[in-house]
Amino acid sequence: MEIISSIYSLDELNIIINEIDGGIIMIPSFSLLYKNDFNYEEAIKLLKNKNKKIILALDKIYQPF
Repeated sequence: MEIISSIYSLDELNIIINEIDGGIIMIPSFSLLYKNDFNYEEAIKLLKNKNKKIILALDKIYQPF
């Protein structure tokens, strides 16, 4: 079993980084829940440095043209 958490802020990530196996990252291109003040690039770096899984959220619904 793995513990995966959605990450919405760097402060939150720093608190739980040692307790999780990976993080779900919201990025502007693909996620509706992205927050403008969230630096997802720094979150990805932190997860990589701690050897945690990185999952990119894809929750926008795209319609075919």
